[in-house]
Amino acid sequence: ITCPQKCILWINYYASSKNDSSNTINTYGLFLNGQDKGIYAQASTPIANGAVPASLNATLPVNSGTHTVEIKTKTSSGTLQSDVSFLQVMAIEQ
Repeated sequence: ITCPQKCILWINYYASSKNDSSNTINTYGLFLNGQDKGIYAQASTPIANGAVPASLNATLPVNSGTHTVEIKTKTSSGTLQSDVSFLQVMAIEQ
């Protein structure tokens, strides 16, 4: 996303978090311009292939320029899966 001047990025992420193994923890982390922002969401999957919601929301101030927002994932075991996911990013000029 590109900001012509200083902005606040409003970030909203949602996923139906699944795993092919039971009793796992799926972790979602927010990265801005390749840097870990220390903002995480976790979803515990008590049964294999059962979906649980995971959401991550943040507002981050940024300078003018182009910025890359990423959600990176990891899991405690098995294979992390998702039926539905979306990422919304809105720049609010200051």
